Amino acid sequence: MANDKDKLLKEMRALRAQLDEIEEEENRVRYGGLTGKCFAYRSCYSCPEKPSDYWHTYVQVLSVDGSYVNALCFEIDKNGMVSIEPSKTIPAAMLGRDYKSVTKAQFDKARRRCLETAEHLLRESR
Repeated sequence: MANDKDKLLKEMRALRAQLDEIEEEENRVRYGGLTGKCFAYRSCYSCPEKPSDYWHTYVQVLSVDGSYVNALCFEIDKNGMVSIEPSKTIPAAMLGRDYKSVTKAQFDKARRRCLETAEHLLRESR
């Protein structure tokens, strides 16, 4: 009986490895074109009451790893706090769904605004 189990486990591992290879190729085809693309996510703190309670988190895909992307992310929240994450992991399936596609020009405009805000805040803190 243990011999049957060992045999089945060995077969299962081999099949899992084959399935993993197929899924990796599918993900390369599905998500490979995301590198360099830009997105925006509508963010808020819990229980927003008015439009000014929302802001955008901007994302630029740096690389794709399976069904995840590594991205540069930044935002200026409703209180003016600047947040920058140079390397954030995001499920690739969320891009284009929860994260809406934006042009490179829109992304660059938001990045300039983020940098200007950060510089202003740092100068004011002297």
